Amino acid sequence: MKVSYVKSRKDEKDDEFSPSASQGSRSSDCPVFSLEVAHHIHSLWERVYCYFPVIPPAFTTQSQISSYLNKRWEELLFLLGADSFTTQLCTKIPSVENRGEVDMDQNMDHLNPQNIPLISTLTQIVLSGGQMFWTDWFLDLLGKEVREEEVHGILVYQDMFPNGWCVTPDLEERHFELWCRVGKCVADKVIFHLVSLLILTKELCHFNISRLLQGYIWSLGEGNFRSKFGNCLQVQNWIQEIKQINSLRIL
Repeated sequence: MKVSYVKSRKDEKDDEFSPSASQGSRSSDCPVFSLEVAHHIHSLWERVYCYFPVIPPAFTTQSQISSYLNKRWEELLFLLGADSFTTQLCTKIPSVENRGEVDMDQNMDHLNPQNIPLISTLTQIVLSGGQMFWTDWFLDLLGKEVREEEVHGILVYQDMFPNGWCVTPDLEERHFELWCRVGKCVADKVIFHLVSLLILTKELCHFNISRLLQGYIWSLGEGNFRSKFGNCLQVQNWIQEIKQINSLRIL
């Protein structure tokens, strides 16, 4: 799946923020997704997400895969915690009263390891999907020519959740619907990274991360900006519902 890029960089420079009438005018509430931020995310992906796990053949059941991914994410969480960009993003908290920034303790524990099971489930969804990609807009911003997509498909949904795995067919259908919805939402690598940070960081950090996510989705120039942004903010709730249905497994 490719995200449609509807503006050239020249068009965007001449008319940088000309959304459709349904979106309203550009305001300070929607920040610019800058070249500096793009470089940080691209570099972080190459340094951290190159460790995307390859599931060993010995792990065949969904519970075994979950346990394996939980351990891998404990390692990835350490790498994210040591990343200066992530730390700065999570420790500069905006002050509503002063309309400025409050520098928090740079050594604060801004990551939330309790949510590793959630990010583990998100990883299973991604690894059972077909593709992850950088959008053309993002690569144009970076000035990169290569637009190769990463094909995963390491896991197969039907192998992890065969017919009759849950207590009712309705719940099985709901599970599959949510699984596909989340996978479609986070196939974009930038969105996957920022949504992962929303899951893995404490609530105090979410304002900055959400604004970056908002700015990125707006910059893509698509007409469904609000819907896509809202879906990204719902991913954690959808994963929690998926895990609740998982607990009703009978096979």
